[in-house]
Amino acid sequence: MKKFVQIHGEQRQPGSMIIKLTDLNIARAFNRVACGEDDVCVAEPLNAAFQKVVKRFPKETNGDRKIMVKFDSHRISEDQFETKKSDKCGPQRYEAVKHGSYQIYPCALKQYLDAHEVRYADVSGKQKVTTFRHEIYLDYGVEEAIMYAKHAAALGESDRLHPAVLAAVDPQAFWSAMLWYEEFIQTLQELNLSIDLVDAWKDLEKGRTSSKELFAAASMMFDFGPALEKGPTENWGVTKSKDLHVRIATDFAICAFEAIHLAAVENDVDLSEVNWITLEYYKGHEIDNYLQGKAKFNQMIMEEKETKGGDIDTE
Repeated sequence: MKKFVQIHGEQRQPGSMIIKLTDLNIARAFNRVACGEDDVCVAEPLNAAFQKVVKRFPKETNGDRKIMVKFDSHRISEDQFETKKSDKCGPQRYEAVKHGSYQIYPCALKQYLDAHEVRYADVSGKQKVTTFRHEIYLDYGVEEAIMYAKHAAALGESDRLHPAVLAAVDPQAFWSAMLWYEEFIQTLQELNLSIDLVDAWKDLEKGRTSSKELFAAASMMFDFGPALEKGPTENWGVTKSKDLHVRIATDFAICAFEAIHLAAVENDVDLSEVNWITLEYYKGHEIDNYLQGKAKFNQMIMEEKETKGGDIDTE
């Protein structure tokens, strides 16, 4: 217990502390324990070890001793309560999935070869300016996605699993659920969770199918080879070679961007009013250069269209 607190704890005043954990379910469970709640459980097989820690876990005993267990997302920040509505990414993630304007693929940076990336854009028309967003997250496989749902159910917090909610409060779990979509829904059904919850996920199937179709269409623009036909169950066609990993992941990224561009065109998005975001890690990378060139090309097309006063195909 002492080592646990040393790793995760942060002393703020005598006897009080903040403990930061990167798993929302476990953070919620320990926070409830710290507040004095009894009979808090997570899913097996982790629950046995959890109960041993609970017996020694620090608790709030009076007004002078405050214990807070905080969720600290590893690479994607959840929406905060004070975040302006226009800046909240949760609704944009959800709308992107509904409209098929998202793509998940392996990270193309050598320092993050264990990570996944997501490109997405809310093309619903609800945003004044359509933003092509870019996120990196860690995916621990299908078993982790399944256990996430089981832990939330064991905690009695299954409402948090609704896709529109999960996209805001735990985006990493949301993208993981989309990556392992069939297994995640099957788990919700096996847990006998509400039909409304299961149906809310099933409602995203159309967008998920559209995402795949758009990626296939985008890949026809290039001659990147058969690796792009593989998915997460085949490790995206990636091998142990770091250089080959980066090459395949870069090809995935370029096709992903073009697929989302196609989704934007299909949904009549005004491409003269878009915001292109690439994480700082990618400055100077081939993908960043490609996107900058794409943005300049689109700008030239829009300027020519405005000059001629006619329609120009921007696909």
